[in-house]
Amino acid sequence: QLGTLFMVGAPLIAITQPFLPRFPGFAVLLLLLLTILLSVAFWKSALNLHGHAQAGAQVIVAALTPRIGTDDDPDDLTRTMEHVAIMLPGLGEPVPVRIVANSPAADRSLAEINLRGMTGATVLAVTRNAPDGSEVFVPSGRTVLRAGDVVALAGTNEAVTAARVMLAVDRRGEEDGQ
Repeated sequence: QLGTLFMVGAPLIAITQPFLPRFPGFAVLLLLLLTILLSVAFWKSALNLHGHAQAGAQVIVAALTPRIGTDDDPDDLTRTMEHVAIMLPGLGEPVPVRIVANSPAADRSLAEINLRGMTGATVLAVTRNAPDGSEVFVPSGRTVLRAGDVVALAGTNEAVTAARVMLAVDRRGEEDGQ
């Protein structure tokens, strides 16, 4: 968006310069003002997108919560994710991936493994079996993944495939059967 600003702003200033008062800083001031205005608009749209992604993750949590404690059928979980993809078409199709015991991601935080930076995939929700019952939640960068967790991934096919390999392959190089 900033590139568009300069591609539009520079010719606009060049065209209007002959008609504006003659002091040298006016064009720079005008371009700076346009940059600030567009930066604010960009920031608001980024916050709006983040809010939509969080709301989508909450929908995934709400869809997965009733499934917790039932039989651990991967096909049932996949069908649930397909229903979520229909409800949230702009978010992409969430893909469930189980963290295996010897995964390099086990016992590490999302920030440590840098999943989004390394693969481009986003973790939308985490399903965890806990001693006091199972829980589904929207993760943050500080969320530590544990063996047995099921994460809902979204992103391009390539990003999800790379993330799946990163999460579901144990340290010995054996891939989980998902």
